[in-house]
Amino acid sequence: MTKLCPKCSKELVLRRSMYGAFYGCSGYPACKTIVKIPKETILKDKKTS
Repeated sequence: MTKLCPKCSKELVLRRSMYGAFYGCSGYPACKTIVKIPKETILKDKKTS
């Protein structure tokens, strides 16, 4: 399932930082949209892996 940027419609890619995981726009640096991933989602995914 591909997630699209709500601002520019380019693909969102999974990124990781020291503050946690998030989806960032593949159009960066022109588009700086990020979408936070709830911690519950990350924990649920780890249990199913």
